Amino acid sequence: MPSSPISSDCALEATDPVSLPSRTVYTAPLYYQCAIGLLKPLYRLQVWQRSHNRDNYQQEVAQRFGKQYPPRPVAKVTNAQTDKGVIWCHAVSLGETNTVAPLLDTLLADGYQIWLTNTTQTGFARGASRFADDIAQGRMSHSYVPVDSPTVIEAFLAHVKPIAALFVETELWANILTKLSEHHIPSILVNGRLSASSFKSYQKIAAVSASMMKNLTLIIAQDSDSAKRFRQLGANSAQIR
Repeated sequence: MPSSPISSDCALEATDPVSLPSRTVYTAPLYYQCAIGLLKPLYRLQVWQRSHNRDNYQQEVAQRFGKQYPPRPVAKVTNAQTDKGVIWCHAVSLGETNTVAPLLDTLLADGYQIWLTNTTQTGFARGASRFADDIAQGRMSHSYVPVDSPTVIEAFLAHVKPIAALFVETELWANILTKLSEHHIPSILVNGRLSASSFKSYQKIAAVSASMMKNLTLIIAQDSDSAKRFRQLGANSAQIR
């Protein structure tokens, strides 16, 4: 299913941290946290196998595992504009980066700074080229997404200090959403879509899925079918638009 454009006005309203209430923190099940801990070394091996021949391998490892990040983006404060803070936006790959780009342009123009993360090499390359000027000017910072380990996420959030977090389309991680909720940082799923096959996969880890749905502050669904599936996984109607 092709991605649809994001309404900048709707998403801008959604990212206003003042309008989003704080929520109860829902911790991911213990079995999920144990599994993440066991899989973390295997994931590092996978990154090595995939990327060790690339020039930016050390940079990628440092960013994925919370060792080193670029400087935070810098606000260009003028008499007419104040520092609105940093919004973290996670776009998995190339398609999600292209989809969210117009929204990020609007947020940048409105005075926010952006921290963009990607999961894949293609997404990272696209983010670096699409926002080259904004990165060079210091209005945007760019890195690989941190692994879903509580200690790594704490290090990432302590460095970035986001006022809100945007996740594009579907990729969600339970520990990341828990930590955002613990720190009272609104988390917003934009252009959210959930196909029938993905829905079945999320149902297999129902307790994990429920914790993620409940920790999300807002879900801006792509269509009514996706909205229905998000509700069936544990989101309530008040969270969904």
